Amino acid sequence: MTPRLTLGAGVAAALLALVIGAGAGAVLQGIDLRLYDAALRMSWIEDPPAGVALVVVDDSSIAIRGQWPWPRDELALLVDTLVARGAAVVALDMLLSEADRAAAASPSPPGAPSPTDAILERSLASGRAVLGHAFTFDGSSPSEESPSEESRCVVHPLPLVQVRRGDGGDPIANLFRATGLVCALPGLSRAAEASGFLNASPDRDGVMRRAPLLVAWGDHVYPSLSLAAVLQARGVESVGLKATPGRDLRLIMGGLVVPLEERGTMLVRYRGRTGTFPQFSAADVLLGRLPEDAVRDQVVFVGVTALGLRDAVTTPFDHRSSGVEVHASVAASLLDGRFIHVPSWSRALVLLVTLLAGPSTAGLVLWRGQALGAALALGLTAAIWLAVMGGSVAAGVFVSPVEPTLAVALSLLTLMALGARHERRAAGAERQRRERTYRFAVQSLTALVETRDQDTGHHARRTSAYAALLAGRLQSSPRFREYLTAERIAMIAQLAPLHDIGKVGVPDAVLLKPGPLTGEELREMRHHPEYGYEAIVRAEREAGLTGESDRDLLQVAKELVRTHHERWDGEGYPHGLAGEDIPIPGRIMAVVDVYDAMVQPRVYQAAITHHEAMTFILAGRGTAFDPDVVDAFLDVEEELRRLVVRHAGDPATA
Repeated sequence: MTPRLTLGAGVAAALLALVIGAGAGAVLQGIDLRLYDAALRMSWIEDPPAGVALVVVDDSSIAIRGQWPWPRDELALLVDTLVARGAAVVALDMLLSEADRAAAASPSPPGAPSPTDAILERSLASGRAVLGHAFTFDGSSPSEESPSEESRCVVHPLPLVQVRRGDGGDPIANLFRATGLVCALPGLSRAAEASGFLNASPDRDGVMRRAPLLVAWGDHVYPSLSLAAVLQARGVESVGLKATPGRDLRLIMGGLVVPLEERGTMLVRYRGRTGTFPQFSAADVLLGRLPEDAVRDQVVFVGVTALGLRDAVTTPFDHRSSGVEVHASVAASLLDGRFIHVPSWSRALVLLVTLLAGPSTAGLVLWRGQALGAALALGLTAAIWLAVMGGSVAAGVFVSPVEPTLAVALSLLTLMALGARHERRAAGAERQRRERTYRFAVQSLTALVETRDQDTGHHARRTSAYAALLAGRLQSSPRFREYLTAERIAMIAQLAPLHDIGKVGVPDAVLLKPGPLTGEELREMRHHPEYGYEAIVRAEREAGLTGESDRDLLQVAKELVRTHHERWDGEGYPHGLAGEDIPIPGRIMAVVDVYDAMVQPRVYQAAITHHEAMTFILAGRGTAFDPDVVDAFLDVEEELRRLVVRHAGDPATA
């Protein structure tokens, strides 16, 4: 296979990988997501996340304090306790959009909050609480422009002071745009200094890999609960937003740059399975069992994890996580600056590596051969996978290795197919060369025999056609089918002229004698199968023919030469073999040899008719000849007549 063809195959494989990638985008995207999950698990941060803690209304809290939702004064006590214990921020992962059901026994004046709601308002006014709200996106809730909505809801937009278009266009244009809002009660909303949305949605396969940090509503941009909590904890009063040339976003919070996707979402860098963050039962907090300094200077998320009440989510680490842990994971990244994202340049890198992967694989095969080159290509691919699965994610980026790997695989498969095709062609050419060489050798030896005895030479040539005809008919017999392959039939036909090559060693006085032979002369004539066999063995040894095809061909040649005068009943020569002990080529040659010797005139005898020859052969069925071989010979009688005419003129017929 030429270098140009090899490199061309590599280039074609790379282009095909890109075409498949473009046509099977959804399939490859699904594979990428699974790889991303695996990479995240392999490179998860072992350090305990600092600055974030969870207080959860768990099953034990429900058992101790009663069913959820608790009275607002109970919730106020929880907030006050956490603030008193030094929490930097208390973020409530819950919607307080309805009046306290516990206040129904003591109704308040119209427009005034219930006594329990008033208690919670005072707790929220501490400046360390962040309320949750939810946006709607289907138009089913009132829009921001609705007067009733404006009077009821108080939400806190992101303090954007700098919005830079850069080369990536308007950074706000592609954000999720809400159509409505579900918020806390007006008094609660006004009491809290900050609020954030709770919205989150999993990917199509149900796994929560990304969370929105920003949502546009009306003329403003609003933060998620996690982002609002971190801004409140750090005292950040203004942020910037910039669009990259690749249309991704960068949120700038003081000296921290947060990588976002163009819709304002952030890939969540989970820190491990459920329970990674310090977690305390709400009942323990209310009962004064919270460890000293457990939440000091922490961003504390308060949520519900009790069975049947929690918002269960699936993450790359766990199938039974909770929404409050997702908020905590996002906040942890915003606090310590450890993010993960798919850079805008990753697609260009994937295209480049894919285009290089195919030709590079072909180059390795050219350099080191197919086996070692393929091993090197697979080794480099494995190194890329290890770098992506372990190193790159640890560094905060994810670049898919799927299409480059596909290019390497297609390149190797293509090169293997082309290599096999090349080897088949080379083997075919070598086989043809060998056949021509063998044919030349056989014809040369036959010509040599003719220089001694023209009758023997002509006889040898005719038997080639007869042997091919008879072997072809025997191929349909169950006894002979396995042995008489198309290749062996061709060998028998090609080598049949050699069956009398041993006569070269017989003295002229015996070989060319016009009359009957004496006993001594007959014994000398019967040596010719051994003379021929020994000549082939000597030539085989001196030529060093050891290949599989050489051995098979030489075996057929030796069997034809040595056993064509053996008889089925064991009365033949030179070794008196009988029945199945006689090789198949010898059994075929025995019938062919006798037939041609009878229907053609010789110096020592006149020719007999075809019918007489067939009668003689039939009479030897089961004694001189293999019965099945005789039956097959009778089956091809008409074709045999035509061959006799073609090779030596039409003999007399009875």
